[in-house]
Amino acid sequence: MRRRNRRKMSKTYSTGMIVLLFICIMYMGFYPTLQEKVSEQEETVVDEYSDDLDGEETESDSSNTDISLSGDNEAVAQAIQAIEEKEKEAAEEVSADENATQEVHYEFRTKSKFEDHFKKHGEEMGFSTPEEYLEAANALINNPDALQKLEAEDNDKIYYLESTNEIAFVSQDGYLRTYFICSGKAYYDRQ
Repeated sequence: MRRRNRRKMSKTYSTGMIVLLFICIMYMGFYPTLQEKVSEQEETVVDEYSDDLDGEETESDSSNTDISLSGDNEAVAQAIQAIEEKEKEAAEEVSADENATQEVHYEFRTKSKFEDHFKKHGEEMGFSTPEEYLEAANALINNPDALQKLEAEDNDKIYYLESTNEIAFVSQDGYLRTYFICSGKAYYDRQ
C-alpha cells in the first residue's frame, strides 16, 4: 500500500485551534450566567415599569389592572416602549444642551495679524477695542442665521449675515482670517 504524504500542520494553526477551543469552553461556561443576568435585568425593568403604571393609573386604567397570562407579553412590550420613549426624551434634552453650549471661539493666527485687522476693519466698524472686534466676529460665526459655505479658492469657511452684511473667514486649520462689513450678498456669492 502506498502511504499518502500528510501535510504537517503549522504551529500557528495548532495554536489558533487551541485558542478557539479555549474561547468556546469559556463561552459555554459564561453564557448561562449572562442569560441569568439579562433575565434579572428584564424583570427589574418590568417591575419598575409596573410600579410607574400603578402610580399613574387613571380611571380608564383601573379596569385593566388584572393582566392575564396572555397580556404579559403586551405588558413587557409597553414597558420597553415606555423606556425607549424616556431614553429618547433624555437624549433629545442632552442634544439640545450640547447644541446650546457648542459655541466655538476663534482667534487670529498671530497677535500682529489680530492688531492689523482691528486697525483695518474694527475701527471702521465702530469697535473701540480689539477684544470687542474679536467677540463680534465669533458672535457672527456662532449665529445660527449666518450663511455658511466654503471659499472656492482655498476651502476656508465663510460666514455671512445678510441683515448686517458682516462676513468672516476662518482658515481650514481653525484661525480667524478676517472679519468686516462687505458690500452685500453678491460679494459673499462670489467667494
